Amino acid sequence: MALVLVFGSLVAGAVPGLVGGTAVAVTLAVMVVLSQFFELSIFSLNLATMLGLGLGIDYSLFIVSRFREESARGASVERAVAWSVATAGRAVCFPARRS
Repeated sequence: MALVLVFGSLVAGAVPGLVGGTAVAVTLAVMVVLSQFFELSIFSLNLATMLGLGLGIDYSLFIVSRFREESARGASVERAVAWSVATAGRAVCFPARRS
């Protein structure tokens, strides 16, 4: 609800939650497969949930806020998306490539 108030749009407020939820679901599915071959600690479930939600929401907030800034400046949707991915998208992808 807070994100809807901050961004002023239901879609913009829902995107970070959807990204974080998807990250957690995919990670837990991978962990189910890995648990067939390796013993996993019960704490790995908590860690996957915390990191998935935290990073998913944080990184999607970067992209959404950059898009909203560009839209407020009067850029077209295509230009705002391109500029958002070129600037904030680099901040999102760089840590993923380093790990």
